[in-house]
Amino acid sequence: MDKIMGIIFSNAAICCYEGLILGFVFIRFIRLRKQRKHIVEMNTQQKEKAREEKLNQLLKNRLYRGKTDKALQSNIPYEVSFHEERTVNDKKDDGIAVQVIEKGKISTRKYIIFISDVITIGQGGDNVLIINDLKVAKNQCRITRKLNEIYIQTLEETHPVKLRRKRSVMQLTKDAVALQDNDYIELGETTLNIHFM
Repeated sequence: MDKIMGIIFSNAAICCYEGLILGFVFIRFIRLRKQRKHIVEMNTQQKEKAREEKLNQLLKNRLYRGKTDKALQSNIPYEVSFHEERTVNDKKDDGIAVQVIEKGKISTRKYIIFISDVITIGQGGDNVLIINDLKVAKNQCRITRKLNEIYIQTLEETHPVKLRRKRSVMQLTKDAVALQDNDYIELGETTLNIHFM
């Protein structure tokens, strides 16, 4: 009995007990961290889904008044914020309506942009379309309109921007490239899907 008690309370046994306890605490910590991350991702996805549904409803009610009569606005993204809603001007504009679907790591955002001149895209707050991605430059690229064509060009070549069209992929340069419907623009960890409206 003394030998058994000696083995149970020996230094090696106590070290094993401490290791087991630390292992259990570490595994529990990892599981809690994963659960918290999952909860944050689910909350973000639910907010984005609600935001997209709200945007779709607003577009249906305010922007589309028939196939030929669209109420266009100034050269800013039309998006839904839970804090404030941007108003839509009822006057007609010569801008081309482009739907941009921004897909990041865990969220998707939908914008309607009316391009009458130049749209800048980047991480900086002075851009028309602000991308919250650390791998995107402050002023990454711009979309311009010439007559009835929409062009894209990169402004910062140290951060590569790729244009994916069906099976072909090309890296953008400072030379403008004409955009087509359903093009994908890949910048950083964000993908922009372009649809003409």
